[in-house]
Amino acid sequence: MKSYHSYSISFLCGLLLIVVLVGPAVAEEMTLILEPGKDNYINRCSNSGTAANYGAAPKLFVRSFDGIGCTLEEPKSSRTIIQFEIPDLKCQVSEATLRLYYYEKLGSVDPAGRTYEIRRLLNDWTEGTGTKPVMQGGTTLGSSWENRHNFGDDLAFPWESHDLFHIEDFLSDGTGGSGWPSLGGGDFPYTDCNGVDHWGGDEIWATSVIPAAYGWMEWDVTALVQEWNAGTYSNHGMVIRDVEEQWHSPGLYPEGNKFGAWFYSREYVTETEEDLRPCLIVTYDLGQPGDDQVTP
Repeated sequence: MKSYHSYSISFLCGLLLIVVLVGPAVAEEMTLILEPGKDNYINRCSNSGTAANYGAAPKLFVRSFDGIGCTLEEPKSSRTIIQFEIPDLKCQVSEATLRLYYYEKLGSVDPAGRTYEIRRLLNDWTEGTGTKPVMQGGTTLGSSWENRHNFGDDLAFPWESHDLFHIEDFLSDGTGGSGWPSLGGGDFPYTDCNGVDHWGGDEIWATSVIPAAYGWMEWDVTALVQEWNAGTYSNHGMVIRDVEEQWHSPGLYPEGNKFGAWFYSREYVTETEEDLRPCLIVTYDLGQPGDDQVTP
């Protein structure tokens, strides 16, 4: 029978990591429960401001309006971006799970059954200190739908991507010109609605389905964290979006076709004994005795 021994250590830029050693005598696995280094949600909606920052808000958001591809008008989508610092323990990652607590739906429309995917972000970004829309006195400093960094004084760095299925495609089919598809939405590998690959094409690392009841959602991100751990990709974090995120056109689709889910962010102050903030649970295979590089 395996025995479990828990240790709390201060490690890697002040993160509090919970270490679990597994085994009767020699540790075979070590599990770290990591808090995000930064998180934010980026909002594609003209009413609240596509440059608005929500990096210090106690919540995260994913939203989609149903539509029919590239040919419609204003999209009103929201995505969550989140990053964890992954310790390099000089051993293999055997399992990694992202957990977010789903606590509220958008309005009266139930998003249960919607699938949310994980994609790999390609560029660094600033979390920011905003909590509300620009029209309510919020800030544009930090990351937003438009920018990955905005330091003020005209020093902003836009995302290199366009709205997911993208301006050149929108205009090429003869239905564009409204100016809605624009820079923004995060940089990640994707295939546009004309079948053109960008940054290598679609990379969906994990999916999870919105449950019927509020509670924890989990994504198995083992493969992605293994690639980060191996140094294959730089770790700029993840973007979470609705798999069926599409354009919305007033008059064609009723308001009942908007779906959204709220999650607690790392800034959330829990009111229960259970910590409801996002976490990444990473298990390492320590291998043979002597491979473990961490001494509790």
